[in-house]
Amino acid sequence: MNDLTSRGHECLAEVRARAEALGVNLETMNTNGLAPEVITRVAKERGATLIVMSSHGQTGLRRLLMGGVTSKVIKLAPCPIYISRT
Repeated sequence: MNDLTSRGHECLAEVRARAEALGVNLETMNTNGLAPEVITRVAKERGATLIVMSSHGQTGLRRLLMGGVTSKVIKLAPCPIYISRT
């Protein structure tokens, strides 16, 4: 778990550096928990007016068995969501 946490911090630092090089102010967060619950909790805590997510477009049995983070966030979100299909 420590390796995953460490790698997560490294990835976020890389993304933050790339964003700042483009003049984009970006705040990152590395936390534990189920993604849909963490995303919606943070959105509520920060008074978000929009959540931006991507979706892999899972369909059929795979979506039924695994669900999807985006699908769950849609159900829990305190604000509108912009979904970009990847």
